[in-house]
Amino acid sequence: MMFVNHKVSNVALRGKKILITRAKQQSSTIASLLTEAGATPFFLPLIEMKSRKIDQEMNEVITGIEQFDWIVFTSANGVKAFFSFFKQELRKPAIAVVGRKTALCLSQFTTKKPVVPKTFHANALASELGKHIKIGANILIIKGQLVNQTLAMELQKTGANVRELIVYDTLMPEDAVREARKLQLHLFDYVTLTSASTVTHLARIRESVPLQYSCIACIGPITANAAVRHGFAPLITANEYSAEGLIHAIVKEENARWN
Repeated sequence: MMFVNHKVSNVALRGKKILITRAKQQSSTIASLLTEAGATPFFLPLIEMKSRKIDQEMNEVITGIEQFDWIVFTSANGVKAFFSFFKQELRKPAIAVVGRKTALCLSQFTTKKPVVPKTFHANALASELGKHIKIGANILIIKGQLVNQTLAMELQKTGANVRELIVYDTLMPEDAVREARKLQLHLFDYVTLTSASTVTHLARIRESVPLQYSCIACIGPITANAAVRHGFAPLITANEYSAEGLIHAIVKEENARWN
């Protein structure tokens, strides 16, 4: 959904123990928001991003970058991985990104202003791009290995020529099971899940470690659908697909329980 500036009371989640499963370098925002709301955050990174080494396909893209009319970034991780090997100024291609956090990351590498959909998911991005692209436009999608082809297929329906380039891999940390066993407690009020990958990896962790929870909090419908497939329940889903939206969903759930 469109970003809304949620104001949360500093006692809204007082005493709540909440497990954060995001990658270590991406956990600070949600941890700060939880702490401000009175909760105690615990950390169990269930995903890590590994940029791929430059290969022949990446070299082809670098050499022929101006053949593309648009470059589309599906995540901040994709932005970072792409610009780790693309060191030139990005001139011709226009840029689109899936959300405001990806746009913020992009601003570190270029002054070009991207197209950003009001709703942070692939279908919304395809719909927004459809207003700008022409039939026959050449579009490059920068993504990780687990990102599905929904965006590419939707853009192809507009008559665009779409190429996907995988620049990073999403993996479960090798020490995840060991870190799960080292947690101070194994019973949480909420476990936050921010991608289908965190869902899959949590299911794997629970085969070895008896992590328990009162509720699963999902950042959006794709994550929630993955959680349902793995049998996680009960669960809540953020309306705004961001850390702020996730906290707001948890606070809303708490308010509903006590009102």
